Amino acid sequence: MFFGPSVRIEDHTIYADYPRDVVVESTIFSDGKVQTSVLGTSIFEKSGDEYVALPNREVKRQLYRVLSEVTRKRFPWGSLTGIRPTIVAREVQDPGLLAEFYSVREDKAQLALETAQAEDRILETTGTEDMFVYVGIPFCPGRCSYCSFITQECRASAELLVAYRDTVLREIAGLSGMFRNVKAVYFGGGTPTIMEDEMLFHFIDKALDRIRPDRNAEITVEAGRPDTLSEAKAERLRQAGVGRICVNPQTLSDETLIRIGRRHTADQFFEAFSIARKAGFPVINTDLIAGLPGEPLGAFQCNVDRIIGLSPENVTIHALCKKRTSNLKREDILDDPVREGIADGMITYAVNRLEQAGYSPYYLYKQKDTVGGLENTGFSLRGKECLYNVAMMSDCRNVLALGAGGVSKKIFANGRAVRHDCVRNVKDYIQNIDKIIEGKIRFFEV
Repeated sequence: MFFGPSVRIEDHTIYADYPRDVVVESTIFSDGKVQTSVLGTSIFEKSGDEYVALPNREVKRQLYRVLSEVTRKRFPWGSLTGIRPTIVAREVQDPGLLAEFYSVREDKAQLALETAQAEDRILETTGTEDMFVYVGIPFCPGRCSYCSFITQECRASAELLVAYRDTVLREIAGLSGMFRNVKAVYFGGGTPTIMEDEMLFHFIDKALDRIRPDRNAEITVEAGRPDTLSEAKAERLRQAGVGRICVNPQTLSDETLIRIGRRHTADQFFEAFSIARKAGFPVINTDLIAGLPGEPLGAFQCNVDRIIGLSPENVTIHALCKKRTSNLKREDILDDPVREGIADGMITYAVNRLEQAGYSPYYLYKQKDTVGGLENTGFSLRGKECLYNVAMMSDCRNVLALGAGGVSKKIFANGRAVRHDCVRNVKDYIQNIDKIIEGKIRFFEV
């Protein structure tokens, strides 16, 4: 966060490039207290008295304060660099203390607490024995510049897509004994709607028939690329029981869409949204990304206003992230104070406008290397929240992920969550499906 790619580790010491020598050392005592000393400055940190954090958090909290003082850099989430700031917010239960103790900006502290309370309310509608299923289809019409998924361009991989579809159905059949109390099924991507009509209908019908979700289960399909959704697809998906569909423009600026490699226009998004609405989906989600290269604040604000004008039930606001294998360069996202300030203004505007329009945050997570250290937040109209998103991000419910690159999670009685990753490469997934099935059965039986 503070020194970018210059950070390195040598002989159990962390080094970073800086104009002068500053040595920071933290000591954890046997009673769990932490004390941080700094040579080269007058800064001295010691453990706080009002709220005692876990030692690992306290080390990070003190290190953040020291580096913030040394470099004069501040980040909206302070020392809460983990993926789920709502966990800490839930423990603290006080936005003022969250802001003061962890150096979280006041608006972010309030957002975290509101979201944690919403997560708890939604989780109460499900039980610890319930299961949530993810079905991954890592194929797209093309690869966006910010994407790091191991996605295949469908135009060049039609035969591979057929083989992949059949392999996923084989995995579902092999795991048939594990599908009990299924409260939500999420068909994600990539872009599942990249499949030709009959292929998609066959796949969805067969998958749901074998997964056997509960009668009122939430079924979601991502049509993230608007140019892949037709009236026929929307109608048949709705008839198959799909109640939630994601139509994601990421931006409504045609110039930005070209710049990031998305092969569709804003008009195609509006057409796809209209198709989904006419098909009768109870919940439509749209995504916007803050901080896309070259997009000014005013354009993003206009995007937010136009999306609100459509009245989707869910809106997700993402901060642009530097993924390890994406085509975007680091300087396109990170280490640019001007770009960070613009992205911060974008997200602040989106949060305020959405809440004014009757939307509330219900799930939130952070990623490494996001512009300005910012967050991703899902907003919803009351009662239209996505169960799967909350189950996946809260680490409080079992998730069985199917397909290449999926991450399954098992939650133990003590609340501990254990992950099981699937191979990301599509060809490896197809070739090793029997071992993959055996591994997941063993994982969930432990």
